Amino acid sequence: MFTDDIKDTHIGQTAYIVGKGPSLNYLTKTMVKEGLVITLNQAIIKVEELELPNSIYSLQKDQFTVPVKESTTLILHKHESVKTIGKPKLSYLEFDAKEMGFPIDTFSAIIAIKMAEIMGCVKFVFISFDSCTTGDVTTFDTSKPYFPKAYVTQATKMKEYVKNLNCEWITPKRKPIALITPTGGRPEQIKHCMGFMKNQTYSGPVIWILVDDCYPTTVNTVPEDFREDWTIVKFYPFPIWKEGDNTQARNLKAGIEEVKKYDVDAVFIIEDDDYYTPKYLSVMTAALKGFDVVGEIQTVYYNVQLKSERRCVNTKHSSLFQTAFTPKMINLFEEVLKYQEKYIDISFFKEAKNIQFLKGLNLSVGIKGLPGRGGIGNGHNSSMYRDKHEKVLPENLRNTIKETYKL
Repeated sequence: MFTDDIKDTHIGQTAYIVGKGPSLNYLTKTMVKEGLVITLNQAIIKVEELELPNSIYSLQKDQFTVPVKESTTLILHKHESVKTIGKPKLSYLEFDAKEMGFPIDTFSAIIAIKMAEIMGCVKFVFISFDSCTTGDVTTFDTSKPYFPKAYVTQATKMKEYVKNLNCEWITPKRKPIALITPTGGRPEQIKHCMGFMKNQTYSGPVIWILVDDCYPTTVNTVPEDFREDWTIVKFYPFPIWKEGDNTQARNLKAGIEEVKKYDVDAVFIIEDDDYYTPKYLSVMTAALKGFDVVGEIQTVYYNVQLKSERRCVNTKHSSLFQTAFTPKMINLFEEVLKYQEKYIDISFFKEAKNIQFLKGLNLSVGIKGLPGRGGIGNGHNSSMYRDKHEKVLPENLRNTIKETYKL
C-alpha cells in the first residue's frame, strides 16, 4: 500500500513543496535547504535543472506525465499511472486520492502536504505558489495549459488548509531587466518615453539607465520613485554633445558599463524618440526565453510632421530601439560599439547568434519628425515617405500615435 511505502521515511524533516507559479523560473539552489522536495506536475522540470542533493519526489496528478531522472521518485495518481503502462524503464509509486481520504479532484498541493505528513515531516516550505502570495495565477511552463479560475479557488483552499501548519512561503523574485536610454536635448521625447515606460504592463524589477549628454539636462524630469520596483540611474557624459556630433556609441557604452554592475535577465535599448506599446517589455521578455537576442523585424516608421508611415524591409536585423539581449551578449555588443558609430544594430545582428525575430506584432513604432535634436537614422529623411497614403499600422494603433504626438 502506498502509505505504508512512504510512512515515516523522513521523520522530523522539512518538506519543500514546489508549485508551478511563474516565480519558479527564478528559483535558485540556495533557496532549498536540508529536507525533502515534492514537486507538483511540471515543476519537476525546473527543480531537476538545479541538481539538488535532496530527496526529490515528483507528484504528477493532472493530465501530463513528465519524464524524470532516475534519482527522482515519480509518484503518479492511479488514474494517471494507467497511461504509463507499456512505457519502458519507467518506475513509479502509485497512490489513490480516495484511499488517502480525499476526493479525486483534490488539488495536488494538498495531496503533497498529506504525503509529507505521512512521511513524518514537521515543517513545510511552499515555493512558487504565486496564486497564494501575489495573486498571479499564471504558470511558469507556458507550453502547457493552465486554468486561472481553478488556481484562484486553489489559493483560497490552500491558505485555509495550511493555517495551522508550521510553514512559510517562498516566492522567488525574478532578476531585473535593464533598459538603456541615450538621450539629451529632447525634452518632448523624454516626456513621451516616460509615459510609455510608466504604462508598461511588465511587473518585474527594472533598472532604467538614462544617459543624458546635453545641457540643460532633461532626465532630471524622471523622478527617483518613477515606478515601484524600478531603479532609476542617470549619467551625464562629458564632453557634452554639440551640433554635428554622433555620441550614440559613447552613450551606449556608458549604459553598458552600468548594466555590468548588476545581475540582470536582459538588456533593452529603449530610445527616447520611439513609440512603445504597454505590452512591449512583457512580450519581448517572454520572447527572449531560450534565445540570446530578440527583435522586431520589418520596422514600421511613422513621421509625425508628414502624418505618413512606411514599413522597412529589414529582415535580418531589428532596429536598436526594438532590440533586447541576454547578459551573455554584452561582450559582443561592446565589441561592436568599439568600431561602429553608426548602424550599430546591423553590425550587432550580423555577428549575433541564437536570435528570435518577431514579425507583425507592432510592439513598437519608430517615430520620426519630432522637434529638437535630430536623429541619425535614415528614417528621419522625409524622402522616405513619398507615398503618403501607405497604411501599414492597425487603425487603432495609428490613431493612438496621432493622439500621442499632437504637434
